[in-house]
Amino acid sequence: MVTPKLVYEQRRDYLLLRVTNLTQLSVAQIQELEQFAAARRGWFDFNTSQIHIEKRLELEQLSKLLDSVGITASVEEKEEAVEAPKCNVNAKIGFGKYRGHAYSEIPDAYMMWLKGNYYGPERQEVDNELARRGL
Repeated sequence: MVTPKLVYEQRRDYLLLRVTNLTQLSVAQIQELEQFAAARRGWFDFNTSQIHIEKRLELEQLSKLLDSVGITASVEEKEEAVEAPKCNVNAKIGFGKYRGHAYSEIPDAYMMWLKGNYYGPERQEVDNELARRGL
């Protein structure tokens, strides 16, 4: 059986885990990860292969938590990009559901939706934020 590979990334208000080998996991393993997230007021976004948990945990704490619930997974911390694109960290979105919020505060799932569906005047800001996050 393949071991889930998780990339740990601490966000301002939540913990993000990217499942890098989702297509290689069994249905039972995926359900186990989904239950793990749900038990911690989180969710599993299958479109982006991400687990969002509404709690800040350090990498070591996360590893211990996974062990305590019987989930065997490879967890590594996200490496920072060597040269991130220059973007205005104070830029606010001027349209839609998150109007007035900083791009850095918008959930990954919505950013992924924008990536495939938005081609308006703020497209450069969207692309910069996507690149900054590595999406």
